[in-house]
Amino acid sequence: MNRREVREPPGVAGQHPAARRPARKPPANEARRTVSTTARLWRVQPTMPPLRRNLLCSPPPSEAGTRRLRACRGFSLLELACVTALVAITAAIALPRYADSLARYRVELACRRIIADLNLIRMRAWAQGTCESARFDPDAETMTLICDPDINFPSRNYIVHFNQAPYYADIVERDFSGRTFMYYNRYGQPCGGGYVVLRVGNVQRKVVVDGQTGKAVME
Repeated sequence: MNRREVREPPGVAGQHPAARRPARKPPANEARRTVSTTARLWRVQPTMPPLRRNLLCSPPPSEAGTRRLRACRGFSLLELACVTALVAITAAIALPRYADSLARYRVELACRRIIADLNLIRMRAWAQGTCESARFDPDAETMTLICDPDINFPSRNYIVHFNQAPYYADIVERDFSGRTFMYYNRYGQPCGGGYVVLRVGNVQRKVVVDGQTGKAVME
């Protein structure tokens, strides 16, 4: 009995029998899920700008919102006048006190400068065995250390200007045992005591030099 030869289509010959099986169709629910996901991913977005879309889609303003907008108004002329008056009253009270505190700070700063310089020349006279003196000039508002050179200009004497920043002080009076300068001998002992009075505005301070020790203090 002759066997009939079965011809296989091209491309199938030589393949494994399992590879010749037809593809399995996915379940209906899985196919619908795939289609819906693809449609959601490829859905065309509207080309309208987001701000305009929100304005067109927003509901009309309610009565409460309109009432809230009407409540946000500016200041009246009466309110501005009241605020200006309060600021002026506060400034009138605070400015004089600030000016007094600033004057007190400046005059005390100038007095501390005098005390520091007098103590410096007293210790230098004792350490170096030289005579030291400090002269006060009320006309020029200066204090000059006679035997000490200026740090910036060694050829000049050391001068402190009280009518300049940061002091702006006036030398009202000075008296050192009838002299216009404070003198220390080579042992650091003063040749008599004395005082100098400084003023800034309405505030005055006095620097007193002890006639025995030569130490200066502020009163």
